[in-house]
Amino acid sequence: MRITERLYLTEDRKRIVKENDHTGRYLFAVPGDDISDAEAIKYGLMEKKADPVPNMNVHYIPPDKRVKEVETKAEEPKEDYKTDENIGKTRGLVINDATESE
Repeated sequence: MRITERLYLTEDRKRIVKENDHTGRYLFAVPGDDISDAEAIKYGLMEKKADPVPNMNVHYIPPDKRVKEVETKAEEPKEDYKTDENIGKTRGLVINDATESE
C-alpha cells in the first residue's frame, strides 16, 4: 500500500493517526512510502481481503453425514452372441459342426 500523507503511531503504538492528530507520537510513514498489506490491515488502513474461493457450488458435508462408498461386485457377463454356443442362434443360422470327411 502506498502512503499519501504523513502518518504517526500513537503512544501505545496500537493505532495510526494523521499528521495533525494530537495523539500521534512517532512518525510511521511519509508520502511515497510503501507498507505491507499486513501492516495496513493491522492498523486499520485497509480491510482484509476475503480469501478467493472458486464458485463451484460445492457444499461441505461433515464426515459423519457423508454417504459411505460401497464396493459393488462386477456384474456377471450376459450371454454374448459371440460365444460358441450362441453364434448360430442369434442370427437364426444353423451351424454344422461336423467336419467333412472323405
